[in-house]
Amino acid sequence: MRHVYSIARYVPDTGSGERVNLAVLAGSPATGEWAMRVARDGSRARMLGGSDRTVEAVMDYLRRMAEDPVRRVDDPRSEDWLYDLADRQLGVVQFSRPLPMDAESAEAALDVLWPSLIVEGAAV
Repeated sequence: MRHVYSIARYVPDTGSGERVNLAVLAGSPATGEWAMRVARDGSRARMLGGSDRTVEAVMDYLRRMAEDPVRRVDDPRSEDWLYDLADRQLGVVQFSRPLPMDAESAEAALDVLWPSLIVEGAAV
């Protein structure tokens, strides 16, 4: 089944182009099923700079987004919503343009994507 995914990134200085992937969001526009995984901590983000408060605020934002199963009027999780996230979020949190993939479920999509897109921990 067709799914789309987007990568949430921490970008402490938009001029430098440096970023670290912190979360992956995947879903099926056809079924409305969505799932999101967030890195355990912001240690890799802290290595790029920015204050601890900023990194924690970014991590909290992503965790709240991942834990909120309620679809609100302003958050109608859909493919258009995902494109809108990529277009609107141009600050310290940025979402990549959605890309399609084939998966049995949103969680199955994350199982495939997670190991190649997210590096946990501070070791480089």
